[in-house]
Amino acid sequence: MCHVKTLGSLRKQFQKEEKMIDYLKMDVEGSEWPSLEAMFKEGFLTKYVKQIGIENHSYLFRKSPKRFLTILAKLEELGFRKWNVHWNMHCLRKKKNTLSITLCTEVYYINMNILK
Repeated sequence: MCHVKTLGSLRKQFQKEEKMIDYLKMDVEGSEWPSLEAMFKEGFLTKYVKQIGIENHSYLFRKSPKRFLTILAKLEELGFRKWNVHWNMHCLRKKKNTLSITLCTEVYYINMNILK
């Protein structure tokens, strides 16, 4: 059990609420979707985050594809555009014999609101 803080609460704690985040990297081992949902509620993403890099875990997509797609649609709605995607080879899982697959992708978004 651990105590978890949202990014918004950390920004308040360190008095950085108005500070621009150039690049936000999310590598939270399966908690990326609840983390993004919390950031949507806090409402600072579009004003204070220029780019986001998210490590996606595909097993979460299989659990709840509607939730996954809703969150991705919300990022687009907020003005974030995907600019790069690649497989994360650190999530390799061995399958029968020699076949290996990765369960993670890295997806990078840029905030079009800030570029304007």
